[in-house]
Amino acid sequence: MSDTFEFIDAEYAARTTTNTATPAPSITQMCAWLQVSRSGSHEWRGRLASATATRRDELTGLVQRSFTVIDTAITLDHLNSDCPDLTGHTTPTRMKNRRKNASMTFTRPRRRSAALVAALLSTAILLAGCGSDDKNDQGDAVGATRAVEADNGTVEIPAHPQRIATLGRLTVSFLDLGGEPVGVTEVDASVLDLLPEEQQAAYNAAKLLGSGASEADLELLASLKPDLILFSAPDSDFEQMKSQLESIAPTIFFGFSSDWKTRLSVTADATELTDALNEQKTEYEEKLAGFQGKYSKIIQDTTFGEVNRGSWQDAGMFTLNGSQCSEIARADIPLDIPDLGEGGEERSFEKIGELSEYDVLLYPVDAEGQVAEGFVPVADSNAWKALPAVTSGKALGVHCFGDVSFTRSYRTYSQYLDSLDKALATLATAG
Repeated sequence: MSDTFEFIDAEYAARTTTNTATPAPSITQMCAWLQVSRSGSHEWRGRLASATATRRDELTGLVQRSFTVIDTAITLDHLNSDCPDLTGHTTPTRMKNRRKNASMTFTRPRRRSAALVAALLSTAILLAGCGSDDKNDQGDAVGATRAVEADNGTVEIPAHPQRIATLGRLTVSFLDLGGEPVGVTEVDASVLDLLPEEQQAAYNAAKLLGSGASEADLELLASLKPDLILFSAPDSDFEQMKSQLESIAPTIFFGFSSDWKTRLSVTADATELTDALNEQKTEYEEKLAGFQGKYSKIIQDTTFGEVNRGSWQDAGMFTLNGSQCSEIARADIPLDIPDLGEGGEERSFEKIGELSEYDVLLYPVDAEGQVAEGFVPVADSNAWKALPAVTSGKALGVHCFGDVSFTRSYRTYSQYLDSLDKALATLATAG
């Protein structure tokens, strides 16, 4: 494994210092290609010098000392030929004896010196080709920065951040891109359980800093020595913590009202995970195009109502056309889901009967396809069961992952399209 990490380090250094005309893949990208962890690479780069590295340093010193000897030898040779007796203090015989005593033979010195120079230069080139553990060869210029734009303005961040801490809603966004944070704030178990195993492992490997961004232990955060902080919380909380956060590391802030696509794009760019984001985006767009072609007639001729209810809502209340997935369905597919404003319209159970105006009703189910816990009171009501869409099989359960702003991503919306595809397939079969 060390050989792999050494190869990555050498390749990165070569492309960013001697071959700057060719775009250099990031360390993260090379780790992904070679199927090794980025955290393992960071640990390898920060380890104590190995015996091999120490030996290379010794050889480098030997080469340097050898050049000094060569310079001295050439100087003595010139001295012997140009100043044979040094005004009586040094004779050719005395010089010859001194050379003999010093175990140096300078017969035809210029030719031998040239040969030795060539040999030592070859050794130096060989050593350079074997790589180096010197931090100066890591390819990252010390102190190099670049600028990104976030809700807190222009932020100067490390050109290649290695130790990233995520506080608040950006934790899931970073994990979703394949990030490996050094510190995180708590992610709700109901959301964490739905993440892929590798993302759960990355989350569990990080240091837990608190239950949320606003409650993060900043002393513990500082002890992790992050070089970049991703922070998402209410604007007022950030303003109170801004100076402390920025004293620890450059901080990228996004508030709760930020556009999810912008938030993901900046996060990916800042953490060198743009390739992962582009891959997710491409997959989503291809899936969307297929969906549009498959259900073009239904999309054109059908009016949809999305009925939702969360367990946090007051008893006897539900929400119409208000989930974030309904926003995507309306904007991207586009399904004919009337826009009732941000967050939809909250209604009482007494108005369930008014849902009969919609051709098809969408309601929430969990990842296993079971009616979402919060929606059970609606589904069990007689008013719901009597709706034309329900009695005709046109009430369709659809899973919207998380349905909170910090789970918004092309990957989660691809999952939504999969669930919606499965639901509409039954509608298409029914005719």
